[in-house]
Amino acid sequence: MSRALILALVLPPLASAATAPDSPDHANHFQAEPITASGITVSASSAFARQQEAKLKLKLANATDHFVLVQKNGARIAMDSGEFVATNREGVKVIDPASDGGHTFVFADTGGQLHQSGMTLRIEGVSLVTTKVPPVEAAPFTLPLTTNKVEAGGFSCVPKGKVKQATDQTSAKFECTYLGAAGTVGLIRSDAITVAIPDGKDFANEAGEPIKLLLPGESETIEVKTTVIQPKPHGVDMQFTELTLLWNDALLSVEVQPVTFPDWTFTLDVALTDEKNQ
Repeated sequence: MSRALILALVLPPLASAATAPDSPDHANHFQAEPITASGITVSASSAFARQQEAKLKLKLANATDHFVLVQKNGARIAMDSGEFVATNREGVKVIDPASDGGHTFVFADTGGQLHQSGMTLRIEGVSLVTTKVPPVEAAPFTLPLTTNKVEAGGFSCVPKGKVKQATDQTSAKFECTYLGAAGTVGLIRSDAITVAIPDGKDFANEAGEPIKLLLPGESETIEVKTTVIQPKPHGVDMQFTELTLLWNDALLSVEVQPVTFPDWTFTLDVALTDEKNQ
């Protein structure tokens, strides 16, 4: 038996050295009870702070029938050493109605003042977007196209590519851009669009999709496809018929509603801190 094997069997394993509390790599880990406001419950799955870095990984449970918007840098923390603003890049995270979403707020301090034993988080960038508003009244498109743009309620919609009109089916694509004011968003329900034939009957959009949310300046391509099957010889041949695309309640312009959360206290989790720093 080799000497190395004998020593391995006889000597106890060496314990790994724990990270010293004054080391830049030492992380204090925190715990906090969930908070709720306006039907949105926020919980923390991970929260820690080193000297120059703090991260709070949050879960947002949206129990409402509204969209939730989260500003990616919309938070600040208060510690004994001062107040610090989230350093995430600007942007917005969208959480669908009755759905969950996650986001991690990141904080940085080159002065090394983030390694504290507690903190208070203030979430400042969460808003609700209701879908229960009157639709934008937009002029219809006539197919074959007689106009190249429809503008209404902050929306600008233009044809994209060629309109295809066959005997019993028509399809077209449109690019819609939302140009509304700051503090508003645009919603598009392409499944609300219908296509009318000259006798007044209208037909559903077979390519319709659920609600799409657009921030100011964003665009979305929507497709309209309709099949009309009628008895011959008196049926409609869509290849040679003027059709009318009706927006109905497909376009919505909505003012966002800011949500106010209570200040959220995070306390040191001693056991988890010891475990994570081994």
